[in-house]
Amino acid sequence: MKLKIAMDLASRWDSSAGNGPEPVQLSNGEDRQCALLSRRENDVIRCFSNGLLYKETADALNISYSAVHKHQHKAFLKLRVSNRSEAIRKWWELGGR
Repeated sequence: MKLKIAMDLASRWDSSAGNGPEPVQLSNGEDRQCALLSRRENDVIRCFSNGLLYKETADALNISYSAVHKHQHKAFLKLRVSNRSEAIRKWWELGGR
Protein backbone atom coordinates (compact mmCIF):
# COMPACT_ATOMS: atom_id res chain seq x y z
CA MET A 1 0.00 0.00 0.00
CA LYS A 2 2.76 2.45 0.98
CA LEU A 3 4.70 1.67 -2.21
CA LYS A 4 1.58 2.30 -4.33
CA ILE A 5 1.05 5.67 -2.63
CA ALA A 6 4.70 6.59 -3.13
CA MET A 7 4.67 5.63 -6.80
CA ASP A 8 1.43 7.52 -7.42
CA LEU A 9 2.75 10.68 -5.76
CA ALA A 10 6.12 10.43 -7.52
CA SER A 11 4.55 9.98 -10.95
CA ARG A 12 2.23 12.95 -10.46
CA TRP A 13 5.06 15.13 -9.19
CA ASP A 14 7.43 14.21 -12.05
CA SER A 15 4.82 14.66 -14.77
CA SER A 16 3.93 18.20 -13.76
CA ALA A 17 7.29 19.56 -12.56
CA GLY A 18 7.42 23.31 -12.87
CA ASN A 19 3.69 23.75 -13.40
CA GLY A 20 2.85 24.56 -9.78
CA PRO A 21 0.11 22.93 -7.79
CA GLU A 22 -2.26 20.87 -9.88
CA PRO A 23 -5.32 19.10 -8.49
CA VAL A 24 -5.35 15.33 -8.44
CA GLN A 25 -7.96 14.19 -10.93
CA LEU A 26 -9.78 10.99 -10.08
CA SER A 27 -11.55 8.83 -12.64
CA ASN A 28 -14.77 10.76 -12.06
CA GLY A 29 -12.95 14.10 -12.57
CA GLU A 30 -13.50 15.22 -8.98
CA ASP A 31 -10.86 17.58 -7.56
CA ARG A 32 -9.29 16.06 -4.45
CA GLN A 33 -6.65 18.62 -3.47
CA CYS A 34 -7.04 21.18 -0.71
CA ALA A 35 -6.68 24.47 -2.61
CA LEU A 36 -5.31 26.24 0.47
CA LEU A 37 -2.10 24.16 0.41
CA SER A 38 0.71 23.76 -2.09
CA ARG A 39 1.10 20.49 -3.98
CA ARG A 40 3.87 19.26 -1.66
CA GLU A 41 1.96 20.29 1.47
CA ASN A 42 -1.02 18.31 0.16
CA ASP A 43 1.24 15.34 -0.57
CA VAL A 44 2.69 15.42 2.96
CA ILE A 45 -0.73 15.61 4.64
CA ARG A 46 -2.03 12.88 2.30
CA CYS A 47 0.85 10.62 3.39
CA PHE A 48 0.09 11.39 7.03
CA SER A 49 -3.56 10.53 6.45
CA ASN A 50 -2.44 7.14 5.09
CA GLY A 51 -0.50 6.45 8.26
CA LEU A 52 3.02 7.14 7.02
CA LEU A 53 5.60 8.41 9.50
CA TYR A 54 7.94 11.33 8.77
CA LYS A 55 10.77 9.11 7.46
CA GLU A 56 8.34 7.04 5.37
CA THR A 57 6.81 10.22 3.97
CA ALA A 58 10.26 11.53 3.08
CA ASP A 59 11.09 8.27 1.30
CA ALA A 60 7.71 8.14 -0.46
CA LEU A 61 8.05 11.70 -1.78
CA ASN A 62 11.79 11.43 -2.41
CA ILE A 63 12.53 14.46 -0.26
CA SER A 64 14.57 14.96 2.90
CA TYR A 65 13.29 14.41 6.40
CA SER A 66 13.71 18.13 7.11
CA ALA A 67 11.72 19.01 3.96
CA VAL A 68 8.81 16.95 5.32
CA HIS A 69 8.96 18.98 8.53
CA LYS A 70 9.09 22.25 6.55
CA HIS A 71 6.04 21.34 4.44
CA GLN A 72 4.21 20.03 7.50
CA HIS A 73 4.91 23.24 9.43
CA LYS A 74 3.68 25.45 6.56
CA ALA A 75 0.55 23.30 6.17
CA PHE A 76 -0.18 23.52 9.91
CA LEU A 77 0.10 27.31 9.77
CA LYS A 78 -2.19 27.57 6.74
CA LEU A 79 -4.74 25.17 8.24
CA ARG A 80 -4.44 26.84 11.66
CA VAL A 81 -3.90 23.54 13.49
CA SER A 82 -1.34 22.30 15.99
CA ASN A 83 -1.12 18.54 15.41
CA ARG A 84 -1.37 15.85 12.74
CA SER A 85 -4.85 14.62 13.58
CA GLU A 86 -6.28 18.15 13.45
CA ALA A 87 -4.43 18.75 10.17
CA ILE A 88 -5.82 15.58 8.60
CA ARG A 89 -9.37 16.35 9.77
CA LYS A 90 -9.23 19.92 8.45
CA TRP A 91 -7.56 18.79 5.21
CA TRP A 92 -10.44 16.34 4.62
CA GLU A 93 -13.02 19.05 5.40
CA LEU A 94 -11.38 21.35 2.84
CA GLY A 95 -11.42 18.75 0.07
CA GLY A 96 -8.21 16.76 0.43
CA ARG A 97 -8.33 13.03 -0.19
